[in-house]
Amino acid sequence: MATTKLYLDLRGVNADDAAPLKIAVTKHGRTAYYPIGIKVKKSQWDSRSCKVVNCDNKAKLNGFIQNKKTQFDNVLFDLESKCETGGLTSTQIKNKIASILSPSDDEQNKNLFTFNFKRFINNCNRENTKRIYNDTLRKIEKFQSDANSMAF
Repeated sequence: MATTKLYLDLRGVNADDAAPLKIAVTKHGRTAYYPIGIKVKKSQWDSRSCKVVNCDNKAKLNGFIQNKKTQFDNVLFDLESKCETGGLTSTQIKNKIASILSPSDDEQNKNLFTFNFKRFINNCNRENTKRIYNDTLRKIEKFQSDANSMAF
């Protein structure tokens, strides 16, 4: 079972600079870090309560941080309840959760016709073959106006 906690990553940061806040995913003594997109100074972070202190907009920051942690924990709980984290390392779990929380363009487009057709064209070795397939794709897009949104 993996556990999570908030972690202020002070590695490689000067004492007065803001450090990135991350969610630490630990499984079997190994830890992976997921950045949540906030930087906080060491003097503004209370590691016991895992909250921002001594800051003008601490309520807003704490709400954002808690929301991110809750989203992360909910996805982790769903994965564990489906027994999808059994043989995974902490880094693999972090990557899987990251892909669920913010899917890449590839993940969003993987079922679209034009996305897969272009990917197929890019895998062709011969330039003449690529040219023929590109011409074919242009004709399909001209004939079918919603070709970019057609799914398999």
